[in-house]
Amino acid sequence: PEMKLAVVFCLVSAVLARKQAMPLDKVVLEPAEDCPMQVQTGDEVSIIHKGFYEDKQIDGNPVNAAGEVEPLKFVVGAGTIIAGMEEGVLGTCLNEKIQLTIPPHLAFDDGRKQFSRKPVPDKATVVYEITVVDIDRPGTMKHTVKAASSFFIDLLPVLLVAGMVGAVVYFSGKPSKGTKGKSKRKAK
Repeated sequence: PEMKLAVVFCLVSAVLARKQAMPLDKVVLEPAEDCPMQVQTGDEVSIIHKGFYEDKQIDGNPVNAAGEVEPLKFVVGAGTIIAGMEEGVLGTCLNEKIQLTIPPHLAFDDGRKQFSRKPVPDKATVVYEITVVDIDRPGTMKHTVKAASSFFIDLLPVLLVAGMVGAVVYFSGKPSKGTKGKSKRKAK
């Protein structure tokens, strides 16, 4: 009896270990025409994506009022999306379309994440089609210009309010035309 139990335990452990060790599968569906930059850890990337479970779409980009797809933006390595998507986009070129087959432990069964509402059952492998539409790398001129313009855009309302307050103070302290040359003191 103890031997049977040990064998069963070993078999179950081997099956569980194999499931956990299932690798991420990445296939390039549409290669980029040229590849001046590949996604690296720390890059802010924008992607167009669709997620599937058993041929049913479970995830994708929102569409704005004009009917345009809004890319998903995230920093690679920050842990804000499922691990399989982060790992899968590494090395992907700008405008390249890839397909990721993501095992459960890198998808919605990732123990490091808490999902309020999982779109799939436990132990589900999911498939994502992803196109990288922008790569913003810290330290590049593009990133510096973007950060500076964002700073000034954020500062603009403050400058406008300060200018309006300054104008009010300036003009409220000036004498009006009708009081020019007249003293505000009462004669004795």
